[in-house]
Amino acid sequence: MITVRKFTPALAVLTLAWGCASAAAASSAAAPAAATEMTAAAAESGVEALYTAGQARRGEAVYDRVCLECHTRTEFRERPFLFAWEGTSVGQVYRYIAENMPDDGPGSLPESSYLDAMAYILEMNGYPAGDSELTADVSRMDSVPFEGHGSSRP
Repeated sequence: MITVRKFTPALAVLTLAWGCASAAAASSAAAPAAATEMTAAAAESGVEALYTAGQARRGEAVYDRVCLECHTRTEFRERPFLFAWEGTSVGQVYRYIAENMPDDGPGSLPESSYLDAMAYILEMNGYPAGDSELTADVSRMDSVPFEGHGSSRP
């Protein structure tokens, strides 16, 4: 019997290839008070905080420089993207992006750029920011389910 999981990579490729459009740049770095507020939100929601607000801002810059060439911001928080990845882990999403993006040079960015971009994708999907940056500890990322938590940023 074929399971939905076997189709996830193909659906993910279609989802990531879906839009090649640009979007306006978002606001600049978040204030330290916002990071504290996000940390409190993590405690209230019970969702693990995997990245910092500053890391998400760096990720937004990576996204603007590299990803917007082919992907809209909304693409990463719309239902097709979530459908493709819900039930997997943050680590699986991270590995896919790090190994397959950008399309014209898969795996060509520094590891820090992939981590920062992943932090921004987490932020776009409503994961709260915390006090520690997302690191390449894939076993930690694998322990966190990837799911939409609402959107905290446009």
